[in-house]
Amino acid sequence: MSKLGSLNLAVKDLDAAAGFYSKLFGFPELTTHRAEHFRVLDAKSVLLGFNDSLMAGDYGGVTSGGVILSFDVATRADVDRLSAEAVALGATLKVPTRDTIFGAIEAKLTDLDGHAFRLLAWTTPPQ
Repeated sequence: MSKLGSLNLAVKDLDAAAGFYSKLFGFPELTTHRAEHFRVLDAKSVLLGFNDSLMAGDYGGVTSGGVILSFDVATRADVDRLSAEAVALGATLKVPTRDTIFGAIEAKLTDLDGHAFRLLAWTTPPQ
């Protein structure tokens, strides 16, 4: 059986990127894996890693690359609250909280390095 074990983002500033997601979602850093060019957070079901521009050069550099991080939350209020907190931490709100056609409430943002992410509260869970 296979599963997604980690997702790594190429970032300009390791500590700023790790700090942003840690503060916003409360994901703790796994300091035993800390390295000069790498940080990793325990995002519960997956590890969220950050590679600095030197290490990320092997993967095409610091860009969004079409990846969208989706963070599931419980309610519309959580989407609104976390959107405001993300903006206060330096994120850019791209699409404010809205109902989707696929049974969820979402807000779309970009983080400090321009990576797209969304906050998603399911009204009709996927099956």
